[in-house]
This record gives sequence, C-alpha cells and structure tokens, in this order.
Amino acid sequence: MHWPHGPVPKRIYALLDILIEDYKAIEMQDISDHYEGSIIINKKDFNPSVFSKEELETLNLVLNKFKDYSSKELCNQTHKEAAYLQTKHNDFISYDYANEIRI
Repeated sequence: MHWPHGPVPKRIYALLDILIEDYKAIEMQDISDHYEGSIIINKKDFNPSVFSKEELETLNLVLNKFKDYSSKELCNQTHKEAAYLQTKHNDFISYDYANEIRI
C-alpha cells in the first residue's frame, strides 16, 4: 500500500496483531522524541530454520544494504522508486514493480 512514509503490506495491522497476540513474537513501543510513531521490539530469538536458503539470502542482502539507513533515509529511498512514484495514497502497489527496484 502507498502510505506517506513509504510502501507497507496491505494488511500491516493484521500482520502485526498476529505477531503480537498469537505468536507473542513482538511488542510495539510508542515513540515521540524526534518522530511520532512506534518501534517494533523483538521478543523472540531469530529462528533461521523457518526460512529457505533463498529467503535467508534475501534477508541478508536487505540487511547488508539497509542496516545503516535511518528511518528517514529509508523513507526517502522508497519515495524514489517507480512503485511509489506511479501510485497514489492508499493505492495497492503491485508486485510487478519488484523488477524495477533500483537498489
């Protein structure tokens, strides 16, 4: 979905609720020092066995690329992508744009 701070999964709040309530895997903590919003706090250790080799490679690629980005820098990066430029607020962003990502 096209939201003000960048793209988010269509049912982001449902996904977060499942992780909070059903799996007890995360908790949300409100912040308001420099920005208004929430941070996600992990409550469980990472379990690589639930991912395929390819998924782990993708996670590592994303981690290595963006680990030093601030939330503002990541937001600015997503706003430069075709998927964001060619959609409007609350539009669904098609996975067809995945091949156009300029990482």
